Amino acid sequence: MSASRGKRRYPRKKELVDAIKKVKTDDELETARSEFADKKVKVSVMFYLEKPEEGRDVTIGKKDLDNMLKLVLDALQTKTDSQGRQDGLGLIANDNYI
Repeated sequence: MSASRGKRRYPRKKELVDAIKKVKTDDELETARSEFADKKVKVSVMFYLEKPEEGRDVTIGKKDLDNMLKLVLDALQTKTDSQGRQDGLGLIANDNYI
């Protein structure tokens, strides 16, 4: 992974984690962590994507679904990056089995 890609992804993961922490209390997250511990977890994700404006190149701002899902699944882990530098939500230990 190039340095520029890594720098670009980490802020988005942090933004997602921070957004979830704004709507869920620490107690709610801790309850979820204990309920999910050593269990299979089902996650439903819905993305709302904007349709490109007419006359605009459709490749501009093109979203790649697997990368969008990776962002979400990384945020659910204890650490969002393999180096352990950024905290996640801690709802799953890791996403290796996904």
